[in-house]
Amino acid sequence: DYNLGKILILSACSILHFKQLMDAREDCVRFATLRKIGMSPRDEARAAFLQVMPLYAVPMVLAMAHGLVALLTMGRVLHIEVLVPVLLNLAAFAGLFSGFAALTTRAYLKAIRTADC
Repeated sequence: DYNLGKILILSACSILHFKQLMDAREDCVRFATLRKIGMSPRDEARAAFLQVMPLYAVPMVLAMAHGLVALLTMGRVLHIEVLVPVLLNLAAFAGLFSGFAALTTRAYLKAIRTADC
């Protein structure tokens, strides 16, 4: 059943999202200090991106490697061609995680810019 997989992916992304937003509240003071000494909004966005990306990239790479091995093994066992479904699956997974990472980066930036530090 595909519903369990969807729930697990959405749960993992939600946990990562809210964990990063909690960290943004802690980082607010640091970013306020950096703003006072001349950090540009572009540098702020870059720092936020570099803060969020590893949080999403590591699980995404590990999950994609697992999915690739599992689906290719299943194709060999069942003697069916699975290259196209594997590539579509990996592309969809990478797109979903990248979209959540972008949303989290945007929310992180909003949190550090609007929070009272």
